[in-house]
Amino acid sequence: MAVIANNNMTRELLGSIRQGLLRRYKSCGDDEKVIESNRLFRLVLENPELDPGDYAAEMSKRYKYNIGGGRVLGMFRDLVIASPEKRVKLCSWAEKVAELFIQCVISRKRSDFEKLVELKAEGKKIIYRRKMLYDILNRAVCLTLYTKCPELNINDDIEKLEKFGSVYAKYFWAEIEDLLEDYCVESDSEGVKKSAKSDININKAKDIKSENENIKAKEAKDDKDIDIKDDELALAYEQERRKVKQLSSALERANMAMEDLQTEFEERLEEEKAANLTEFFARLNSEKYGCILDELLNVHKGIRGLNKQGVELPVEISGLFILIVKLAQFVRDSHIEPIMKVNEIRKITAEDLLSCEYDGTPFKDNNDEKSVKVLSSGWVYKGENEIQIARPKLKEI
Repeated sequence: MAVIANNNMTRELLGSIRQGLLRRYKSCGDDEKVIESNRLFRLVLENPELDPGDYAAEMSKRYKYNIGGGRVLGMFRDLVIASPEKRVKLCSWAEKVAELFIQCVISRKRSDFEKLVELKAEGKKIIYRRKMLYDILNRAVCLTLYTKCPELNINDDIEKLEKFGSVYAKYFWAEIEDLLEDYCVESDSEGVKKSAKSDININKAKDIKSENENIKAKEAKDDKDIDIKDDELALAYEQERRKVKQLSSALERANMAMEDLQTEFEERLEEEKAANLTEFFARLNSEKYGCILDELLNVHKGIRGLNKQGVELPVEISGLFILIVKLAQFVRDSHIEPIMKVNEIRKITAEDLLSCEYDGTPFKDNNDEKSVKVLSSGWVYKGENEIQIARPKLKEI
């Protein structure tokens, strides 16, 4: 990897980026879900092709998380990176962005900066997530940048980045782009300015040869002095104009960030509602309460069978059957659905074990298939995101 030169302009750029990081770090909260997903993505950066179970084991080893492969797979699905191919593409893109950032810092070329902006925009072709809450692109770029650029990762600042959700990462990267754009432009302007001053001094030395110069030479000298003052005024004006533009851009971006934070907050509220709903139904289907959802499904199926046969129910229990039908309707209206059909015979592989409970002999490898009977259907909440409430129970036959 290329080493970033240690000069005043570069130190100022990297220092400004760190100030932006620390400023945002102080204002962002401790969202455990955000920290957990960012730590998981750091593991993905190291090896994007591991199985969810392997990531879960490494999360336990490195960060002391008690999660399983099913939980990791659920997080991947939320972030739209459940497939290893998608994770490989995302990591490759993020690494290219980080490498181009380093190239920009070294070269200070406007053309490199434009390539960086163009490459960054291509991320949406890899992953498009409508929900702000689960937008991983900017988090991926920032985490990758701090992984690949030790000059930025002072005092393990990447650990501070772990607290950045999608909105914080989005506007932190936007600030990095702004600083880098000014860095490249200022470098070009500085070169032009020095070149102009050198030309003026050379011309002045040629024109002013002695104190006894003629009137024409004196007038030329006066013109050049005016040019120098004009250049200095123009440079000062350009600097002030740029400051005004930066402040205006910062204000506009702050307003956009507030709107995005509000959107993220509302999405998080919806997530909490869904989580509370699924927790309620998960408790209903726990063994402690006799797997009520499973029993409700069986009884409702039996009632429909009796109705098809034209069986008249005793008056004493007909009200109970109506209650069961209404409960089943309530479950459906809450977007709670069975995953599999009870007593169904199907084939599974080792990968399927991440989302179900299996009773049978071990699998030889990932390609090994076994025939199983579904003992319990398992349940899933099918809202905007699918959330598994209870895992299907399967037995080898």
